[in-house]
Amino acid sequence: MKCKLRFCFFNQRYFMNFNKLALKPLAIALVLASSVAIAQSKDQDSYFLLGETAAGKSIKDVTGGTVFGMAQVGYSRNDVTTAADKRKSRSNTIAGPSDEGVQFNGMILAIEKLPEANFIPRITPLPGPMSEKFSWGFRADLHYGRDPLMSAANGIENTWQMNQGTAGIPPNANHMNYFSVPMIYAQAYAPVGLGAAVTAGRYGVNLGYEIPPSWRQAPNFFYSRSYAVVSQIDQIIGAQVSVNLMRNQYGMILGEFGFGKGYQVGRDNNDNNNVYGVIRWRSNDMSQFISYSLIAGDEQTDTTKANPMTWYPNHPIVASTGQKREHHSLVAGFMATSKLKLAGEVLYGKQEGSGNACYIVNPFLCTPFSGATYKGINAHATYKATETLRYGLRYEIFKDPQGFALTPLGTPGGTVQAITFGANIDLNKNMVLRPEIRHDWANTTNGADRFFGKTFGGAATDNKQTTISADLLFYF
Repeated sequence: MKCKLRFCFFNQRYFMNFNKLALKPLAIALVLASSVAIAQSKDQDSYFLLGETAAGKSIKDVTGGTVFGMAQVGYSRNDVTTAADKRKSRSNTIAGPSDEGVQFNGMILAIEKLPEANFIPRITPLPGPMSEKFSWGFRADLHYGRDPLMSAANGIENTWQMNQGTAGIPPNANHMNYFSVPMIYAQAYAPVGLGAAVTAGRYGVNLGYEIPPSWRQAPNFFYSRSYAVVSQIDQIIGAQVSVNLMRNQYGMILGEFGFGKGYQVGRDNNDNNNVYGVIRWRSNDMSQFISYSLIAGDEQTDTTKANPMTWYPNHPIVASTGQKREHHSLVAGFMATSKLKLAGEVLYGKQEGSGNACYIVNPFLCTPFSGATYKGINAHATYKATETLRYGLRYEIFKDPQGFALTPLGTPGGTVQAITFGANIDLNKNMVLRPEIRHDWANTTNGADRFFGKTFGGAATDNKQTTISADLLFYF
C-alpha cells in the first residue's frame, strides 16, 4: 500500500485498511495481563511477582537470587507494506517491531543475584559507601518469542533444531518463535582499591544508549529501536573487570575493560578476541551521566570455515586475513527539570576490508569488500506529565554509505533519518502500554535504490515509511 501523504497516520483510509480482527488478540492479552496484575496485593512494593510466590521465595533462600520476568506483546502497521507482504519478510526492519499486525515479541524468565557493591557491573556506579566484604552474583535469562531471533548467538542458537525454519526461507520471514539464552554469567566483587568486580560468561556489554530488552530500569522509552542499536554489539561471550576509579564531590566514575569472542559469536569465526572498554561517569545525585565506550577486534569469518553463513548477518565479511572492526559511542544526558530528561548519543564505526575480503550476499555469492565507515546521532527527550504518564520524542540520523552497519536489515547504503513520538502509560506497577508513531526517510547512495518495503524475493519499494505501533509490557 502506497501513501501520497508524508504522515499517513492522519489519513482516514489508512485506518480503514487496518485489520480490525487483529486487534482482538491484543485486547484480550491486555485484559488478561491486567487481571493478573490487579489480583496481586496492592501493598506489595516489588513488581517482581514471581519473587513473591512460594517457589520464588524458596529459590531465593537457596540461591540468593530473585526470579522475575517480562512478557511483551505488540501491534504495528506501516504505510509501505501490507499484512500479506509481511508474511513474506520483516518489512518494518529490525529498528521497528518484528512483524506487522499483532505479534508476540517474547517472554523472558530470569534469575539474578547482584554482588554487594556501590556499582552495578556493566551498567552504572551507584551512590553509597564501598562494601568492605567479598560477595558474588550471577544471572541467567531465557528468552522465547519472535525477538529471540535477534538475541541468539551465531554458532549456538542459530544451529539448534527448534530455531530452524523452512529451507530457503529467511528466518525472519516465517513468523515462527525462537528460543535463546542471551545472558548467563557469574560475578565476584572484592573490596580492592575503591571496589572492583569481575564478570564472566555471556552478557550484554551495554555500549550504547538504548539497551535491549525493555526492563523498567533500562532507558528504552520506545517500542521501536534506534538504528544505533542495529549497529552496536548486543552481547559477548567473555570476561570483564569493573573498577571504581573516582568517587568525590565531582561525581562517580566506573571503568570497565573486557574481552570476548566478538559480536554475538558463540562459536568462534576466527582466532582473535575483541577487546572493549567503557568509562561511565555519574553525578552524585544520578541526574547527569556521560559514558564513552569502544570495542575493537577482528570480525571477519575466516575462509577456512566450512559454512560462513553460520555467522551471518552479524559477520558478513569473509577473508583469509584479519579484518578489524571498531565501534565508538559517546552517550550523555541530564535532568533539565524535575520532569524533563534530555539525552543523546554520537557514534562512529569502521570495518576494514583488505586482501581477499568479500561481503556475503547469499550462500552462493560473496562480493569484493574494500571497507566501510558509519556514524550516527540520536537525541531523546522524555517528559513526565503525571506519575503514570510520560511522553517521549526521539530524532536520529544514521549514515551508512556502504550499507554495512545495518546489514541485518538487508538495506542498501545510504543515510536514514527517523523521528518517533510516543507515550509510556503505567496501567499499574506491573504493566506499561507504549503507543508510538514513527516516520523514517532515507537517501540512498545509489539513487535508484529504495530503503523500505523489501519482501522475500522482491525489492524495496520506497524511501519513506510511517509506522504506528503499540506494545504492552508485563513485568512479573
